Order: sequence, then structure tokens, then C-alpha cells
Amino acid sequence: MTGHLSIRDLTCRFGGLTALDHVSFDVKPGSVMGLIGPNGAGKSTLLNCLCRIYQPSEGSIHFDGADLLETMAHDLCRAGVGRTFQNLELFDEMTVRDNVLVGCDFRFGAGFWSDLIHGPKTRKAVRQAAELVDRELDALGLSHCADRIVSTLSFGEQKKVELARALVATPRLLLLDEPAAGANPSETEQLGRLIRHLRDDRGLTILLIEHDMSLVMKSCDEIVVLNHGQKISQGTPGEIGADPNVIEAYLGEDLEDA
Repeated sequence: MTGHLSIRDLTCRFGGLTALDHVSFDVKPGSVMGLIGPNGAGKSTLLNCLCRIYQPSEGSIHFDGADLLETMAHDLCRAGVGRTFQNLELFDEMTVRDNVLVGCDFRFGAGFWSDLIHGPKTRKAVRQAAELVDRELDALGLSHCADRIVSTLSFGEQKKVELARALVATPRLLLLDEPAAGANPSETEQLGRLIRHLRDDRGLTILLIEHDMSLVMKSCDEIVVLNHGQKISQGTPGEIGADPNVIEAYLGEDLEDA
């Protein structure tokens, strides 16, 4: 089964600041790993190393045996890695369908000359991409707004559009960066069901960065906790919830609500 992510001794320094300090963990194929910790713990730095925005000072990142640190950022889709963003990264004046269609670009390229003359390979690629986009829009409950300008949608719907764009690239590893940020309780509950669906029905490996502990506890198979750039705990939601180091560093009394 594909979809295994391995992070070993990942260290990232910015001058005299160590943002990540020898962090190691694995995300098993077809599982959801939560990555939590207080602000400044190093979560975003780790994600930016995974996405090749930052070059770590030490350590390694392998996905299905491929060295991601040797992979250019624009080739991550080909390596099977997809992501969403903490802050929406959509084309505001484009339709929902066209925003999602952007995610198909690398999969259905027919070649420069075929695209130039709109040859049969290009026409086939356009048709395949349109069919895939329609399937994902339907799966995420967005078919009714496919032709609307994306900026006219609610925040929760725009989050779904961004997720659909990531999914049309058919990733094996999906990186979700605070997908519940700005969502109301109903939208967060729907998101949790969707995350579990992507794991159980599509077999995706998911790394979830999230502050909403209810979503994390209900959706994750395992959780890694960072604090001041170091991994302070790893385990099941039950184990993390009972870890006194985690409670002191991060969870506190909010755990009862989760």
C-alpha cells in the first residue's frame, strides 16, 4: 500500500533561531496524522519544509521512498503530494469550476504543439479534466455552485473549493493546513466526516494541522505534538489527551470540550 511519509531528524534554523529541532515521525499509509501545538511550535515550518518552501538545515523527508528534499516545489503534485492552505489561495474572479480545473493542469497536459493547434490529444485532455472536476464537485456538494464566481461563496464553501482543487490532482498524501479555521460548528462537523471519508473510502494518507481539538480528536488515528520546535509527544488521541506534558504545554482545560 502506498502513501507512507517518513520524517527523520528534521531541523530548521533561521539564524540563531531553531524552529524545528530533530523532529521525527511516520505517517502510516491510509491514516490521518494530526500535528498540533501552540502558536510558534513549528507546525507551519514543518509543513513548509514538506512543501519545499523552506530548505531544512538537517534531516530527511521521504514519501513512498522518494526523497522530497530532492523534489522541486512544482513537482510535488507529480510525487503524489497535495495541500490546502491556512489562508485561502483561490482565484477570486474565476468560477468554482475553473478554480478546481487549475488542479488538473499537470495531469492532462497534451503537449505544446497539440495545445497550440487544439489537436485531438488536447480535446481529449480537456474532456477528461472536465469530467474529473465535475466528479469532485459532486462529491464535495459543490455542483450547484460550479459556475458561480468563487468570491461570492461562503468561507466554508470556498474551503471546499480549495480541497476539491487539491483532490483533482489525485494525491496519495494530502496536507491540510488548518482546514477548520473560520468554519462554524456545522461546517467543522461536515469537514470531519469528509476527512474520514477520504481516509476510509479513498485510502488517502493525511497530515492535518489544526487548532480545533474536537476535529483532531474525532478524525485522527495518531497525533504528534510540537512545542518550541521539539516533538514532546506522539500517540493515539486517547494517549495524547492523557499526557500531562501535552496538557501543560497546549491542551489545558480545553481538552474536556474536545
